[in-house]
Amino acid sequence: MALAFRGLVALALGLGLTTAAMAQDAAVEMAAEAPEEVPVKAAGKSGLARVLSPSDFAAYKQLFKQASDGDLAGVEAGLSALKNKTLAGHVWARAYLAPKSTTSFEQLQGWLQKYANYPEAAQIYKLAQSKGSGPLNDPERRIIRGGTEDGPDMTSDIETSAGSAAARKVRSFLKAGQAGEAQQYLLGEGTSALGPKDYNQLLAEVAGGLYYSGRDQAAYQLAAKAAAERDHAPLADWIAGLSAWRLQDYASAAKHFDYMANQPDMTSWLKSAAGFWGARASIAARQPHRARALLEIAASKPRTFYGLMAMRILGQRAPFTWTEPTLEARSFQRVSKVSGVARAVALAQ
Repeated sequence: MALAFRGLVALALGLGLTTAAMAQDAAVEMAAEAPEEVPVKAAGKSGLARVLSPSDFAAYKQLFKQASDGDLAGVEAGLSALKNKTLAGHVWARAYLAPKSTTSFEQLQGWLQKYANYPEAAQIYKLAQSKGSGPLNDPERRIIRGGTEDGPDMTSDIETSAGSAAARKVRSFLKAGQAGEAQQYLLGEGTSALGPKDYNQLLAEVAGGLYYSGRDQAAYQLAAKAAAERDHAPLADWIAGLSAWRLQDYASAAKHFDYMANQPDMTSWLKSAAGFWGARASIAARQPHRARALLEIAASKPRTFYGLMAMRILGQRAPFTWTEPTLEARSFQRVSKVSGVARAVALAQ
């Protein structure tokens, strides 16, 4: 049984999986809107509620056309005569962003006061900045709710002002693709400005820059150094493991992936990635007895890419179904009373 398992794992981990993907938590959560009661019409032939009546639908169709033409006066008159204001914010956004529109700073400022959580907010904000100066509501961040728990902050704030300046310089080098310059600065002038925690965090970031620019040996040296204080540098073991794998130092790669997979506060995506690659490195290092435990760590996160792969290798079935659930009319009536849902349904109509 053990030999069969080892052979299966070796085969599965060796087929077409030669490039490591950076499986990071997408971070996260959908910006939630406060529930707001909106009118919902009776169910139609489909059995689902409608937000817009036929007359509202026709009116909004005309309004969106006027908005696309930059006809602000027509939009104003049309919305004033319309009782259902569900899509008013979207209509005004299209009107203000239309090429022919003569929008003022004050109009854009007013829109942001009401609709900063709308998807058009970033464009409206940018347009407002070009029109004048004054206080503006910042657009709310558009993020997606994922199926993983929160993990450690991979690039947390630097503790001191001097350290913040050093970190900005390091990260500006990295953003420009100058990992070597970032390394030189951090190991030289930047060292004195940083405490141990901040220094190790930046070491891991620079190591990542070196790895992604193909400088594997330098990346491994920095990442392994940062991993000695892994509580301050959550990604150090990941970069060290990937660099060691490229250098064909599979025993070191397995060690770093193992450390990362067993950190209790690691994100699901990174934990499953570390578990999977730890298993693969263990087999490459001729330590197959360590592979199963690492695969089981990865498989414990079934809603991740590497978790699903690990489950398949272990012969496990994912604990969820791909069958689309049925949406009942009563449930749809309830959820459609949330303003964001109502707008989405109205736009889909």
